[in-house]
Amino acid sequence: MRLVDWQQSFVEILTEPKQASRRFNGFVQPEHQVRIDIYRNNNLQALMGVLAARFPLCLRILGQKCFEQFCQAYALANPLTQANLNQYGSEFSHFICQ
Repeated sequence: MRLVDWQQSFVEILTEPKQASRRFNGFVQPEHQVRIDIYRNNNLQALMGVLAARFPLCLRILGQKCFEQFCQAYALANPLTQANLNQYGSEFSHFICQ
C-alpha cells in the first residue's frame, strides 16, 4: 500500500463515506474503523465553523439548527478542495437559494 493511496482514501471516507467505505476498509483494521467517525465529525465541524464565520447573518436569520443542516448539506455537496479555509463557502449563498 502506497501512502498516497491511503491518504486519498482517507479524504474520500471523510467527504464521501458511502462510496469510499469499501476501498478504505481494506486499509484500516476493523477495530479502528469506528474511530473514522471522529475525524468525519471534526471535518464537518470545522467546515461549519468556517461557514458560520463567513455568513453570520444567515446563521442569525435561519437559527442554529437550520443553519447547521444547510452547512451539512453544503459540506457533503462541496467538499474542501483547497487547504485555505478562507476560500471555502464561496458558493454557499447560491446553495441556500436553490
